[in-house]
Amino acid sequence: VKQIDAIVSFCRHDDERPSVVLIDDDAMVLEATRTFLSRAGYRIVSVRSPFEATARIVEARPIAVFMDFRMPGLDGATIIQFLRKDPATRDLPVYLYSAADAETLREAVRTSGASGYIQKGDGPFHLLDRLERLTNPPLSP
Repeated sequence: VKQIDAIVSFCRHDDERPSVVLIDDDAMVLEATRTFLSRAGYRIVSVRSPFEATARIVEARPIAVFMDFRMPGLDGATIIQFLRKDPATRDLPVYLYSAADAETLREAVRTSGASGYIQKGDGPFHLLDRLERLTNPPLSP
């Protein structure tokens, strides 16, 4: 009975963690980022196919989305444009997470309506920082 209670407690805790959707066609990047953010206390929904992205985002109801900019068949900026047209996801924080250069990413943010960008070379701590600011906004003076 104690084991069952522990499992139920774990599942409830998992459901209470804020969810984050990661979209990247690179399995190694996706797994490393998922592991890092999971250990930081987030429930991660990993998506490798950009064609599954919008459905998985709507299903997960995340606090934020981080997606690769360059993916085969459908790029991150185009997915964001779709999300911005849907009232259910219009205001969702969606960030490009890419190895592209900063100038390219700034332009993609401007044209797609992304909330911002993080370069993969900066490491996953920048993702965690962004999530912490979303979940714990600073107090107004």
